[in-house]
Amino acid sequence: MSGTIVGIVERDKVIDGKSVKAGDVLIGFKSTGLHTNGYSLARKVLLEKYSVNDKHESLSGSIGDELLKIHLSYLKLIKELKEEFNIHAFSHITGGGIIGNTKRVVPKNLKINIDWSKWSVPAIFNLIRETGKIDEEEMREVFNMGIGLIAIIDKNDADDILGFCETIGSDGIVIGDISNL
Repeated sequence: MSGTIVGIVERDKVIDGKSVKAGDVLIGFKSTGLHTNGYSLARKVLLEKYSVNDKHESLSGSIGDELLKIHLSYLKLIKELKEEFNIHAFSHITGGGIIGNTKRVVPKNLKINIDWSKWSVPAIFNLIRETGKIDEEEMREVFNMGIGLIAIIDKNDADDILGFCETIGSDGIVIGDISNL
């Protein structure tokens, strides 16, 4: 089974990242698991040692349950943020990880700085890393590491946006910023 989402946006409403600037901050929103990235590596690593029905002490369910977690839709969150705030860019974290996806919406003369210690990486990613003896750099290039969406915003709006997110049931975390090269 496969699911697909297709959308359309008027040209004058496109958020293309052109307004991203040095000093902006990145607010990350948690993922429910692997989402759409890294399944080939995850299956290769995990299914060499475990079956899909095996349970691991670090997980709440079986390996299969963890791999089949439903991809979280960020549509409602994105719509609400766009209605209330000036969002400079959004980055949906799929194959390519946080940096690989986010650099698509950041002008080439700017640098993305991520503070990887700002959130707890879900257990499935740690299990994949340990089982496959995969280095941290490759994990970050392949997986979302627990962050499924990033909003790039003016740093002066951060507290208001985080407060707003709490009121709508979305936990945002400031995970980094944008600087000059």
